[in-house]
Amino acid sequence: MYKDLTPYLILCPDVYANMQQYDYVMDTVSRRGKIYALYAGVPEISHIALIVKKEILQKYNILSVGGFDDLYGLMERMTEQEGNKEENKIFVNERILLKNAVIKACYYLGYDGNRNLNPYNIVCKPDDEDYKPILLIEDTDVFDVFFNEYGRFFQQSYIKPFPYDPLSAIKPDEQFYRSFFSKNGGGIYLLDNIFYSIYRLFDYDEYPEEYPWNTYSAFLLDNENPIVNTIDSIQLILVPYTCDQPEKAVSFVNWLYTDEKIADLLTFGSNQGKNPNDAFTREGNIMYKERNSVYRFYNLIASFSDRLLPYDNKALDVSEEYLRLARKAVYPPLYRRLESVHSIRYEAYQNASYAFTQNDTMKKRTEYITKAVEGLLKDPLFVTAFEMKRDLDNMTNCDELMQFINENIRGID
Repeated sequence: MYKDLTPYLILCPDVYANMQQYDYVMDTVSRRGKIYALYAGVPEISHIALIVKKEILQKYNILSVGGFDDLYGLMERMTEQEGNKEENKIFVNERILLKNAVIKACYYLGYDGNRNLNPYNIVCKPDDEDYKPILLIEDTDVFDVFFNEYGRFFQQSYIKPFPYDPLSAIKPDEQFYRSFFSKNGGGIYLLDNIFYSIYRLFDYDEYPEEYPWNTYSAFLLDNENPIVNTIDSIQLILVPYTCDQPEKAVSFVNWLYTDEKIADLLTFGSNQGKNPNDAFTREGNIMYKERNSVYRFYNLIASFSDRLLPYDNKALDVSEEYLRLARKAVYPPLYRRLESVHSIRYEAYQNASYAFTQNDTMKKRTEYITKAVEGLLKDPLFVTAFEMKRDLDNMTNCDELMQFINENIRGID
């Protein structure tokens, strides 16, 4: 069905070098010593991004923030000099903290197929080649890791949830991103998808205000065990078996991956045609329009550019750090299985994930976990890891729930 590209790899040396940095990609594209697809992208991986106002970094002479220890140290210094001001607290969604604790505890949310509708009930082990033993979250150390990592932030009230207005006609997602453009917006934000976040910020650009384009810097917090956290973000490039000029096809892909002008186009979109992606202000600063295509193609072609960032603020570009994390990420066995039989089993996977979101017990458990974390953001003594495990265990008929889970994942085999 697809062309053996092994004889033509010499014509795409840069793309081939990119592929070889991802062991899980080479396993995916190889069959019996032959290579049947190219890979020029980078997958979605678990990460936490920090976006912080430059004025804070400059005031405290901070060059980088590598992890939560560094972030806590910064918060201590700010509090010592300025007091615990509301505008200096860290805006975050409780989902991000829980998801990161799952990854840090060396698990992954394998059956979260509907993207965070029901993310906190069951976890999988990334080194389990059978991908079947699914654990209820209270039977792991996830909550212990959660409190060890963030408990100190809760105790000092350094973290707070974003103050959504439930009565507003503006959607919560838009409320969050528009806050960056306010002079009264937060000084520090934690995000879990940096490229999507930058894209959404460009979407809400409100010239002539310069926030956040000349105001914020971005960092990726270090992650010892990143996970490829979606099934469909490894987008392979295949050449049909009937193609009579495969050498041109692979050469074209290598050109897409290496040409600087193409990198500008793929990263920031085009300013040509009837619907240009960007425009220039009267001061000569670039701005992007609603429904732009900034950072929309990196899963296919990971050729990044930083030349067209507004105000030339290269401190918002974390693409190199992202690539570094992606190269050491683990591709979970469940996702490998689904990728190898995608058309046959993917629907069964989606159906199972959806069924989990509709289960009354899972709904109650998710509601409990969410409210527990929301409570901790207001009161560090609201609940403990032990109490969360105990309460979830008490509200759950474990045998019945596990039977329900196993029945729903049976179709993935």
